[in-house]
Amino acid sequence: MFHVKRRRLLLLPILLLVPLLIACEIADAPDGWAAPTADPNESETVLLPTGEGRVVAIDLLSSNARWQFPSEDDTFTGLDGELDPTAFYANPVWSDYTNEWLIAEYDQGVLYGIHPRGDSARVVFSAAELFDEARIVADPLLDPQNPELVYLVTTDNRVHAVNIEIPPAGVDDLVWTWQGESEHPIWGSPALVESDDGRVLVVGGLGGQLTALRLDGEEAGEVAWTRRLGSGIASALLAHEGRLYFGAFDRTFYALDPRGGDTIWSAQGSNWFWSTPLIDEGVVYAADLDGDLYAWDAASGFPRWDTPYAAGERIRAQPIVVRGDSGATIVLISRDGVVHQLDAATGVSLWRSSELVNDDVLADALYRDGQIYISNESGRLFSVVLGINAATQIYPRQDG
Repeated sequence: MFHVKRRRLLLLPILLLVPLLIACEIADAPDGWAAPTADPNESETVLLPTGEGRVVAIDLLSSNARWQFPSEDDTFTGLDGELDPTAFYANPVWSDYTNEWLIAEYDQGVLYGIHPRGDSARVVFSAAELFDEARIVADPLLDPQNPELVYLVTTDNRVHAVNIEIPPAGVDDLVWTWQGESEHPIWGSPALVESDDGRVLVVGGLGGQLTALRLDGEEAGEVAWTRRLGSGIASALLAHEGRLYFGAFDRTFYALDPRGGDTIWSAQGSNWFWSTPLIDEGVVYAADLDGDLYAWDAASGFPRWDTPYAAGERIRAQPIVVRGDSGATIVLISRDGVVHQLDAATGVSLWRSSELVNDDVLADALYRDGQIYISNESGRLFSVVLGINAATQIYPRQDG
């Protein structure tokens, strides 16, 4: 299945292989699917996790690298010894509290804190040193009420609450840790949901389990409720206005009540869901692995379009909403690098590009300043101006 730089696999029990075959066909060998991320401090800088086990801070104006982690000699200031990260599946996260990037490496399960100018780094948490076979695929999640806390989900079915200001030296130094009973790993990012029963962190796994963990008071880290679906969950969970939204490998999209995990509504897709859903102005948009994009009323689940939009190719990247003088449009990037622009109200195609990006696309795209930034499996970054059937390779820069 998936491999990384040193040919290590995203390990899965053999019984889980069958329902993931179509997902695995999305690309022959993805070396991470972390998305390009805008730098909140430097308006013309984007962090790009590449397929070569590196993260590069790119100046969009010059196409030059401001810094890269690890550096070219596989070291980095502030860290001891040679570094050998294999892949980055989790998106970079910026912490205002510590003024640094939080970057999670897959194979060693290490969360690094990197200075915004890339001139130093530190180890915030090393999961593999404390727990065997603990790797990181899901995005780190900062607690908005407790900015010193980050929640890390590891593939060994654990969730860790880590104080990023005081890195834990051992298990006893963790704020709390929870371990689930499933033999199947967790890939999808968790969601923090606020309800009248208190705040919970909900995680979903490839075994089909959903678990809500309490976040506040003396019960922090304890299970609020659990639910098991008939099939696995690989996508990120999305919290919106007190509800939880996600799709699963049973071809079903769910809206759940976070107070107990009950289904508020559900809808059928044509294939497994892996893409993170998008919610905009009361409508939830979700794409499945047949390349069909659905629009449902977020409150009721009632279809907003007469028929789903058929992209004709598998989709993992999250849809994007873009607003202009003529209204809102939905932008979709399929695996083959085709950019689709749809009318948000009707799902009717407005523009469909040729194959602009010369490799598979799994990562979410970035929209800013009227351009879509797309990274492909080769670690290249492209910009696309909507309506113009052309893509410019930003990084690596193509001279001449």
